[in-house]
Amino acid sequence: MTKRLSANLTKAIACLLFVISFLWGLAAFPPFDLAARIYLDLLHWPVGDGLPQWNQETIWLSSIGAGLVCALAVFYLLIVTPAVRKGDRQTIKAALIAVIAWFVVDSIGSYAAGILSNVGFNIITLTLLITPLLMALAKAEE
Repeated sequence: MTKRLSANLTKAIACLLFVISFLWGLAAFPPFDLAARIYLDLLHWPVGDGLPQWNQETIWLSSIGAGLVCALAVFYLLIVTPAVRKGDRQTIKAALIAVIAWFVVDSIGSYAAGILSNVGFNIITLTLLITPLLMALAKAEE
């Protein structure tokens, strides 16, 4: 994978993260929360069983999660993508460490909560997030 392709992929990932954060953030607005409900249902198997009560805590935690995903999108768009394009090894390594830290904390918490489907989703997300970084790191000059 070339640096340019890796950079374009990180930019596409950032755009996808923006869309996810927007849709998830709609949880705070009941007339528009269908996308957030579907998203959370997909993360909490079995799919189609609906969610427990859509209460203040669910809305609050969804807003926090959406904000963090939005921050990750900004990080990928404004910091990671240019670093990948330039072959900036230090920034790429920092991004890898940040993504792995998220994966470990989120997956351990999901496992402890008994939501193994989210661990599976995290593995898919981790793969998506780190693949262009690993490819760019392999192409970056020492």
